[in-house]
Amino acid sequence: MKWETRILAFDDAPFDKKDSDCLVVGVFYRGGYFMDGVVSTRVKVDGVDAAKQLVRLVRNTKFVPRVLMFKGVAFAGFNVVDFGLLYKRTGIPVIVVSRDDPLTYTLVPTLEKLGFSKQLRIAKALPLPVTFKNIWFQCFGLSDENAREILRITIKHSDIPEPLRIAHLIAQGVVFGESRGSA
Repeated sequence: MKWETRILAFDDAPFDKKDSDCLVVGVFYRGGYFMDGVVSTRVKVDGVDAAKQLVRLVRNTKFVPRVLMFKGVAFAGFNVVDFGLLYKRTGIPVIVVSRDDPLTYTLVPTLEKLGFSKQLRIAKALPLPVTFKNIWFQCFGLSDENAREILRITIKHSDIPEPLRIAHLIAQGVVFGESRGSA
């Protein structure tokens, strides 16, 4: 992988459960070194539209990402992203990063309890996670080794890749007026 590989990293903004939708910010980054641009969309809180909205956004941007990157498998509460569909419709490989082992996460039992059958189907189809340093990742459309190389290039100031860290800070800044905490 080239050090300047263009990555489009997404994070959702803080939201209130009574909100109908949630802001999602995408940051175009060259490797882990500098930002090229920002895009945004909205997804429904606890909905099933995340992949559809992201496909539309990726197809309509003037930038051409080589990799899509996400922190976690869901936006806006339980709006689980169908990463397989996203990869199939865009042809762009996907890396999903998590601080904790997604297999021990309570997402599946919670979705079952809430009766969110569409989100549950998507969550159960996720690939097994693998580790890199202090994080877990899952990937679509690229090998684990290529994903590790991208993570090596992008992890700079924390355990979270720089493009995801910046997307998180921007999303918080838009909602709160300034960023809070860490990514």
